[in-house]
Amino acid sequence: MDYWLERCSICFDHRMEFCLQPCRDQYCFECFQRYVREVVNNSWGLSITEVKCPVCMDVLSQYEWKQYADEETVRRYDEYNKPYRAFSRHCHACDSEINALEAPDTDLEHEHRAEALVALCDRLEAHLRDTSPTKEPDAFSGDMLKRFRADAKNFAEGGSVGIGSMFAYVARRRRINVRMQSARDIEANAIAVQLCRLEIDASVWRDLQFRVVSLFPKTRCGACSKDICMQCGEQTHHHGATCREYLERMLIRRTRSTGGHIDDLRWKLEHSKPCPNCRVLIDRDDGCNRVDCLYCGHRFCWICTESWSEVSDGRVAMAGIRIVLQRLTQCTAPNSAAGSIDAPRDRLQNRQMERTMAARRPSSITKESRPRCVRAFIWMQLVTIGALTTTVLIFVQ
Repeated sequence: MDYWLERCSICFDHRMEFCLQPCRDQYCFECFQRYVREVVNNSWGLSITEVKCPVCMDVLSQYEWKQYADEETVRRYDEYNKPYRAFSRHCHACDSEINALEAPDTDLEHEHRAEALVALCDRLEAHLRDTSPTKEPDAFSGDMLKRFRADAKNFAEGGSVGIGSMFAYVARRRRINVRMQSARDIEANAIAVQLCRLEIDASVWRDLQFRVVSLFPKTRCGACSKDICMQCGEQTHHHGATCREYLERMLIRRTRSTGGHIDDLRWKLEHSKPCPNCRVLIDRDDGCNRVDCLYCGHRFCWICTESWSEVSDGRVAMAGIRIVLQRLTQCTAPNSAAGSIDAPRDRLQNRQMERTMAARRPSSITKESRPRCVRAFIWMQLVTIGALTTTVLIFVQ
């Protein structure tokens, strides 16, 4: 037993060379450096990559893990995980990058940020007056402006209100005509960008830039003044149409003409969907239906585009196991078990869950073959558990 207590928790071969302070898990330098190197090299998206203990999966601080990693890995981690990494698109006209949101001025003191927020309140009031037919904010807009000024005052006094909550409130209360992109909506876009640039918290700023992309997809290139859609990346923004509708129109036009890369458009239409959170088109060629957005990190189901819920999926799985066990009991002892297991309320719940499981069950399984399939499923699980137990016993010996 003392032999295993002195071994690396990854390879179980080399002698331990250090212990992590938070969890006291032990490793050799070679294995831990290789593990951290793989985590850093496989980091993706715009979110900050967390290095976790490979045994207990506790999040490690950078100060903790960089003591045992090589310098090149630490340098690459700092390069890949800059605090303000902007979502950008490539301008096809001038080969320049267009950022959805510029990084904030972190050297700007709180007092100057508060002053800029007050000036933004005046600009928002002028915008609400321009959008009103009577040139006066209506009761709905007046309440929103009053709340916005109160939040700005709370922010200036160092209260609990932040830029992110202020932006979320205005975006929720103010209807924005994203498709038409009128001059008033362009002004609203400028106000939203100016508000988000006052946020210095990197994680909040990252979420805000995707809210801006979701509400205001049209952006103008600062180098050539060409419009581009930040959601699909097409050079000309499509007024009055979603990204998918615009791509379908392009496919029809290019099919009728002699030129055009129609295969690329077809592939994009078949394998792309907008993320339900940031509305950016993402591609999926193969894999399971659980998808993590490459940009904002939102996890959703590829089939229905609803947010992925591990809890609800686990409940369905546990309920399915319960039904399998009850079916097995009914098959082995139909006279004694059928009437004693299920209460009337349980029968109703089981019927509802059976409908859910039936929707996921292959159509080739008929009603007559289900008991046989249930027994085969249980037998396969028992064989798997027995094989794992035998492997563990051999390893311990």
